Amino acid sequence: MRRKIAVIVLLVIAAAAAYGIYRYNQKPASVAAQKPAVLLTAQALVQAYAANEAAANKQYLGKTVEVTGIVQSVQPGVGISLIGDGAQNVSCTFEAGVAAELPAVGKSVTVRGVCTGYLIDVELNRCMEIK
Repeated sequence: MRRKIAVIVLLVIAAAAAYGIYRYNQKPASVAAQKPAVLLTAQALVQAYAANEAAANKQYLGKTVEVTGIVQSVQPGVGISLIGDGAQNVSCTFEAGVAAELPAVGKSVTVRGVCTGYLIDVELNRCMEIK
């Protein structure tokens, strides 16, 4: 009887470990397949964070947002920065493979990404350009 219980416990532990490894190695869903929670301009997003960071975090943090703005700078192979309110901008880090086709400086673009908060700029990760 003890042997059967020990085998069952080991099987449950092995199944839990396998599931944990699977979830740990699972890649996040692409933002291309996600519907944005909100659509706004880069200026509006920066102003929301500058006015009240806690309220903006409740509204945008961890959510997929679609932001339209003018490209201020390009970091080759990484992402772009959209013009915000002059002092702060929206920093967009692109998904791997997408970063090779970054838009040019001065171009108006719409970018979809996951908002990860406000450091010096408002940060969007796993971005892609919406055409």
